[in-house]
Amino acid sequence: MDFDVLVIGGGFAGLSAATILSEQGKKVLLLEKKPHLGGRAYSFIDSKTGHEIDNGQHLFIGAYAETRKFIGRIGSSPLLRFEEKLNLHFKDSSGQSARLSAPSLFPAPLDFAWGVFNLKGLSLKEKISAGKVFREIKKFRTESDYSGKIERLSVRQWLNSLGQSSSIQKRLWEPLAIGILNENAQTASALGLIQALEKILSGTPKNASRLGYSQVGLSSLYVQQAEAYIQKRQGSVLYSSKISSILYQEGRACGVTCDDGRTFNARHVLLTLPPWDLKRLNVPDWLKTGLESFSTSPIIGLSLWLDRPITPNQTTGLIDTQFHWAFNKNRIWNLPGKTQYLALVISAAHAELKKEPQEILEIAKKELAVFPEFKKAKIIHWRLIKEPFATPSPKPGLEEMRPFPGEVSPGLILAGDWTRTGLPATIESAVLSGHRAAEIVLKA
Repeated sequence: MDFDVLVIGGGFAGLSAATILSEQGKKVLLLEKKPHLGGRAYSFIDSKTGHEIDNGQHLFIGAYAETRKFIGRIGSSPLLRFEEKLNLHFKDSSGQSARLSAPSLFPAPLDFAWGVFNLKGLSLKEKISAGKVFREIKKFRTESDYSGKIERLSVRQWLNSLGQSSSIQKRLWEPLAIGILNENAQTASALGLIQALEKILSGTPKNASRLGYSQVGLSSLYVQQAEAYIQKRQGSVLYSSKISSILYQEGRACGVTCDDGRTFNARHVLLTLPPWDLKRLNVPDWLKTGLESFSTSPIIGLSLWLDRPITPNQTTGLIDTQFHWAFNKNRIWNLPGKTQYLALVISAAHAELKKEPQEILEIAKKELAVFPEFKKAKIIHWRLIKEPFATPSPKPGLEEMRPFPGEVSPGLILAGDWTRTGLPATIESAVLSGHRAAEIVLKA
């Protein structure tokens, strides 16, 4: 059976593209190499507790306009809750607490600036110095050559050039950078952080800096709904279908062959695979050469079930620790009972990736001591997830190697969070690329 479009990969990019194409009457076949959809952002059921575990806790922000369109298209908007204003709690290794709160009454970027001005642990001089960062964000909007000047600087180099002290970097900019980029400040390009901050501070849409939380596991938020959306419109989804090569006819992509020998034909082939999977395929030489530049940055997620709550806060950034974030799933999901389900995250977990699970658990137990109630708590259950290929590592100089989402050769369309969307490799970048790729197919 022939199709209008073969979509390869069932993550945010693939599903967002496939749903638009199906909506517009295209006959779509989506092929996913795993036995489940979700790509690098999915969830599964823990057999002991019955709770869903995300393979890595993800946050949404109000500025994710394309993601919100996709979630709305498949009918999942009620499952995504946004706070009325930005509200982030922090704790450092000594137990000192601080909060970044941006009042919703103020327009952007004054709301964020007000939050920084009221952030504890910083001197008045350091807070005033943050204004230099805001001014640089404005340059990014107005100066066409700004990206090229900054892209080869690391986050650390860029912040140092703006006179940001080690204290404000550690307590404000670095937690934001590693949370957004999944890479260390000394390794990640400053451009990705600037792109994300520009979105957050733009004020478009209103309250763009608000944090959003899925009220269910990631797969329950978008996977089942997107698959049903495609199938209801005469599309198909096949699992455990890893492609081995792209078929060409007279220089035009016309289908794919799978590892098991099956072949599928279509007018367009839309690839949403990450670079490390894409480079094994027979894609154009110029694209394959660029793919060699991409390396990966891992994430480690530790799910803990405690016999008592240790924090009422929804999200806590951990400073000067190996773990970077603690998410209170009881608060996020409104779970009943006297126990607490915490999701802990190590971003850019290069060093921790080789450690044994028990060793990582011991690190968590030591670092959670910053919460006084943890000393009284008992761990009922725990699960560790390592994602070695969580995201591309956004190193300086990589931006020019990111191909634009769209047609890379006749009939062959590219999408993915790692393509050059004007954003770092985030959920929003993935969905934006999927939407752009779908538009190109529809125009063709």
